Amino acid sequence: MQPDRSAPGSTPGHAAPLAASPARSAPGEPDAFELWLRRGLQARFATIVAEPLPSALLELASQATAAAEDRFDQRVRERAYFLWLGEGRPEGRALEHWMAAFMREVAAEVDRGCRAPGFSGPPRAGRARSGRG
Repeated sequence: MQPDRSAPGSTPGHAAPLAASPARSAPGEPDAFELWLRRGLQARFATIVAEPLPSALLELASQATAAAEDRFDQRVRERAYFLWLGEGRPEGRALEHWMAAFMREVAAEVDRGCRAPGFSGPPRAGRARSGRG
């Protein structure tokens, strides 16, 4: 005779399940585990969103932005000055020179961004295939 391998407390000869099966819900509805997981994730995201950013981080971000704007403004002023010198120092056209310098500096910024590492440029149309096989 073979030894009884059923779980203790179960009917001999009948194998008991090792774990209780989770409660099933109607098809298309989340089961108990999915509901538990959703509630936990929603609670965690709510605490993350509610946490304010550290003031030191905000200060660093504002300093970096201000420094970048200052460098851009300085380049625009220098470019406008050289445009003004190149035209023979005309009077009363400061805004015109500043606008031209600003537009050129914006174009230069875009060009620098396009040459940044990892930027492959604008998407190109695929090469047309010839009918030859």
